[in-house]
Amino acid sequence: MPDNIGPTFAVGHLLHEVSYAAVKSAIPDGFKVETEKAVDLPEWWVKEPTHFNQSGHVDMFISITDEREARKYLPEDVVNEQPKMLVDFKTMGGFSYRKHSKADYSRAVDGFGYLAQLAVYTEALGTLGSGAILAGINRDSLMQPLMPRFIAPSTLMKEVERLKRAFDSATQLQDPGPEFLIRHGAEANFFCGRGGKPGYCPFKTACKAMG
Repeated sequence: MPDNIGPTFAVGHLLHEVSYAAVKSAIPDGFKVETEKAVDLPEWWVKEPTHFNQSGHVDMFISITDEREARKYLPEDVVNEQPKMLVDFKTMGGFSYRKHSKADYSRAVDGFGYLAQLAVYTEALGTLGSGAILAGINRDSLMQPLMPRFIAPSTLMKEVERLKRAFDSATQLQDPGPEFLIRHGAEANFFCGRGGKPGYCPFKTACKAMG
């Protein structure tokens, strides 16, 4: 990471805390909001603590504590089938925020690992079948509203299976090849680079060489 990345993370942490406070102040009776909740990663996660963390923290976890109160705000099927919901906040620039607001996350490129992170944590929390919420914060225009997007269970389930396959390949010392490029084609250019311009991913050279 660049040496000057610290202030960027600091701004992100600040905006997360402001967003936590906003949700907690607005949430009605009948719901419990937990922030920075500690989570042990799923059973299928690689058991190699030297290189892989074995636990983590989720930004926000919302639970229904009173179904009668919750029905004043949510449809009956949501109260019955999705009583717990993981919410992950992401600080974004203006362009990414606009893209996030329109993205089809069942097909979107996951270059920053947002879906992978949601898939792992929902699996660990036992809420994979409820889906999750990915909430975008526009750091370039703080007057813009929080932009929550629902990520469907089917999308998260596909991501869990992809991660399991990737871990199987890694533990068997199998080279996955340019898997990201194959999945996303031209959409991967932002991360992998194009026309001699550097991309976001630090492994782009090795990845393309394998292709």
